Amino acid sequence: MEALQSDFMHWVVFSLGITNLVMGLAIYSSCRLLPMSRRFAGFTKSKAYQSFYRYHAVIWQVFWASVLVHIVIGSLHAGLPWMH
Repeated sequence: MEALQSDFMHWVVFSLGITNLVMGLAIYSSCRLLPMSRRFAGFTKSKAYQSFYRYHAVIWQVFWASVLVHIVIGSLHAGLPWMH
C-alpha cells in the first residue's frame, strides 16, 4: 500500500483528473446537440467539425476508461472510510 502513497500516484491521479476534464469538454464540443443553437449552425457543417465528430465514440470510451481508473486509483490512494 505504500506504493499508492508515492509521488508518482499523486501525478497519476492528477493526470487522470485533467484527462477527464479534457475528454468531457471534447464530448460536449463534439455533441450533436451543440449545433442546435443558431450560433453554431455554420460550424457543424465545416470539414473540421465533421472530421472531429468521427471520433466522438472513441472520446466517450477514453473518457469512461479514464473515469473508472481515476476512481479506483483515487479511492485506493486517498482511502475509503470503511477500509480503516
